[in-house]
Amino acid sequence: MKVLFIAPFLRAPSGWRTLVIGIINAMSTYHQVKPHLIIAPKDLEAADELLPNVPKEVLPIVQDVSPRDVKKIPIWLNSYWQVKQTSFTDIDLVHSLEAYPTGMIGHWFARKFKCPHVITIAGTYGVKWHQNRVDRLLYGRILQSATYLCPISNGTLQRMQNRFGKDMSGTPNEVVLLGTPSKKQNDIDASTHSTKPKILSVAMLKKRKGFHHSIPAFGKIKATFPDAEYHIIGSLLNKNYVEHLKEIIKEQNIKDVIFHGRVSKEALENAYKTACLFLLTPVEETDQFEGFGFVYIEAGTYGCPVIGTEHGGVPDAIKQGQTGLIVPEGDVDQIANAMLELLSNPQKRESMGQANKQWSVELSWERYANQQQNIYQSCLSKN
Repeated sequence: MKVLFIAPFLRAPSGWRTLVIGIINAMSTYHQVKPHLIIAPKDLEAADELLPNVPKEVLPIVQDVSPRDVKKIPIWLNSYWQVKQTSFTDIDLVHSLEAYPTGMIGHWFARKFKCPHVITIAGTYGVKWHQNRVDRLLYGRILQSATYLCPISNGTLQRMQNRFGKDMSGTPNEVVLLGTPSKKQNDIDASTHSTKPKILSVAMLKKRKGFHHSIPAFGKIKATFPDAEYHIIGSLLNKNYVEHLKEIIKEQNIKDVIFHGRVSKEALENAYKTACLFLLTPVEETDQFEGFGFVYIEAGTYGCPVIGTEHGGVPDAIKQGQTGLIVPEGDVDQIANAMLELLSNPQKRESMGQANKQWSVELSWERYANQQQNIYQSCLSKN
């Protein structure tokens, strides 16, 4: 089966990059799908490095801007023209790896090849388009014409139904949770969680990730655990937000919060291995939300219990009371209480960490590929 994948973004580490690489590798490894990739020019270098054996085509634009931007209309028209003029053939199915605008490119290709169009919806970009009339109209058309919709969490599906229920009512849909990379057993066994209370967060520092709640919550537990440390790994490019967090730390006199910025793969693995619990408390911000919560599962591969918020796709990633704890969004006291509950009970912490490790094994990319392949076959049989 030859599948044309439309990739929204690859040029830097991100949830999109994880999704694109994971899906393409899983489908080609476990079901011998022959991938062909559509990308934007800025993503070509990363695509050649990360997917060296996959044939690629470059379009002027894929995801970066909305078609409603009048100044970009000529670029979109150029992309449409190039789609019409493509010379490669024998595509059995088109799989857009984001809803919109990426899904519009997939829609064009599916019409050209007269084949099914499957759309993976990763979160925010499956919902936010209701705010503009042009985007809503175009996106609604894409949802109506798609063969199958695959949100990456129940939280994403629920928000889509709230905003675009009428447009997607006639299109089959199924939640397909993303996979997690398997770890070598010796890497897993090497996890030596610190006896010192070491709390870890891994995410780009921006308001939606909720650090303005998790840091004050950490401050509240310092009286009980004065030697606790809070290690935060992720991009510091949002300087205004980083400065806001530093002001909170200064005003509340919170000690032992360490910003690491981006780190190497080895340093990240070591951080997971030595952390005693993982914490990330995202909040919704104008239709921007966590589509799934991949990092909670990634923490599970190292036997870490997790704490998250009742937000977006997070409840799909955390089994409440089994692999971790879910608290109300934005509730600093409840976040602090959850940390105290796990830090005060090593046995519970260990039990939840082991359960999260097992959960990460169950959410394998092979499991993802099997479910997605069944959807492909269903689409092809109907087509």
